[in-house]
Amino acid sequence: DELVDAMLATGKPVIVFHGDGQDIETIARRWGVEAGSPVPANVADYLLVFPEADPRLSGGWVHFHKSDGRFPTLDLEFIDLLVQEITTTEYSTGSSQVRYVSADSTLVFAAGFSSGAGMVWQLLNSDRASRFRGFAAVGLALDPEKAQRYRQQLEAAGEELQPAPVMYVHGTGEFTY
Repeated sequence: DELVDAMLATGKPVIVFHGDGQDIETIARRWGVEAGSPVPANVADYLLVFPEADPRLSGGWVHFHKSDGRFPTLDLEFIDLLVQEITTTEYSTGSSQVRYVSADSTLVFAAGFSSGAGMVWQLLNSDRASRFRGFAAVGLALDPEKAQRYRQQLEAAGEELQPAPVMYVHGTGEFTY
């Protein structure tokens, strides 16, 4: 049994959303992850997932705007499929100690920078929020319309808003659009 445990581990998945105009290599470097280099010790216990925005979009993630009639769902549906995949697939680590890792479905986190932070807010203010253990948004403020719209949907369904752990960082160089 120890050999089996050493060959398969369950990772703490963090889905990291890039900013508009960025790609997975850029956001991965911000986390200290580069192809061909050792994984930094501070993220070695995590299964980092750096998805690209849907190619049918402009390079950014889809966000609800005040003028929208309903929540856009293209990226939310993509995230549903992504979470399903990472929690049911075993990934090779290239290590002799832990050869395969899969994501623990009870420990999925979402983090995003700029437009990717907007995607984090979109997840947090959607019916997918309960699938995530926590959220971190850097650089894009929560649009009140997202929260108001989500609360209206919950009230109409007779449901209550559930608290969620959120970390939010905003500097002076990022402007909400």
